[in-house]
Amino acid sequence: QLNDRGRERLGPNRADANERIRGRQLDAVAATSQKLILSERPIASMLKGIFADIAEAVDTEIFFHYTVGDEPGLMHLTNWGGITREERDFFATMKFGEHFCGRVAERREKMIVDDLAANDFPGGEVLCSAGVKAYAGFPLIAQERLIGTIAFATRRRAHFNEGEIRTIQT
Repeated sequence: QLNDRGRERLGPNRADANERIRGRQLDAVAATSQKLILSERPIASMLKGIFADIAEAVDTEIFFHYTVGDEPGLMHLTNWGGITREERDFFATMKFGEHFCGRVAERREKMIVDDLAANDFPGGEVLCSAGVKAYAGFPLIAQERLIGTIAFATRRRAHFNEGEIRTIQT
């Protein structure tokens, strides 16, 4: 069925499923906020768990968290999930502009790549060869200074929906 704007109407089952998914995403954002506000632990010690929770909430199995190092134009992989030891070693350091995470750092703007195999984005070859189908990367900026990047990727589907992007961005 189509509504008056020509968009597909969701049946009750699909609408309920979407509502449950969005509820899970909002719960993840709320839980993350609560951890950050109430914990007496240093934030750095909580980040891997927080990123893993977000990855689960947006149905991805991979995340990369880079922090800017002391060396100009270089980042270090600080937290990660869903990648092999070899992939971790390959991505251990990243130059600004290199691969997707490096481009996010260089440009200081989010980068969403759907259907990776169908795109010719420079730097995407390595992820594509690892079976990644969709990528969402974001710069981490504090007091107008780039402190790192966070990216989520998946081998299971070819795109992120708007709710997932909002959840990650939040």
